[in-house]
Amino acid sequence: MNNELLYQRSENPFGRTWREWAAKWCEWMLSIPKKNNPSLDVTGDLCSVNQYEKNVWFLTGTFGNIVPIKRNCKIPNGRAILFPILEKEDSLAEDSDLRTDSDLVKRSRNATDKVLSMELTIDGQRIQGLEGYRVQSEVFDLTFPIDNVYDVKPGPTRSVCDGYWIF
Repeated sequence: MNNELLYQRSENPFGRTWREWAAKWCEWMLSIPKKNNPSLDVTGDLCSVNQYEKNVWFLTGTFGNIVPIKRNCKIPNGRAILFPILEKEDSLAEDSDLRTDSDLVKRSRNATDKVLSMELTIDGQRIQGLEGYRVQSEVFDLTFPIDNVYDVKPGPTRSVCDGYWIF
């Protein structure tokens, strides 16, 4: 596959930058309590939870499962799909040693800098040039719900995510 179906990093899909979309994805995934969170779902039954974006459908991975998970998800026709190949999110709520937005940026960037290799295949075709799809979100406001996936105190915090994204 020559990546013709992917948005290029120079584009602003649906009027937002990739940095803004990365933040939107993190807000979406982290705002959903454990019992309904698609990242913890092993079947795909929860993939439609809180999919409020008119033009974009978010897909999520797992929290590092050793056993592969295969999900079935019905995506409405006409929606673009955004998902991270891998991402590192940090927030002030999770990391008590961090105090500032710049601390958040540095922590997530340093973790992602340690990635040694990655692969992505879509419809049997290997996607090339994945290193060009690295995005660090803007630092954004995030509200953790009660019974959140990280078991941190619910409420508002500051967050950032850094990773490799496919749109």
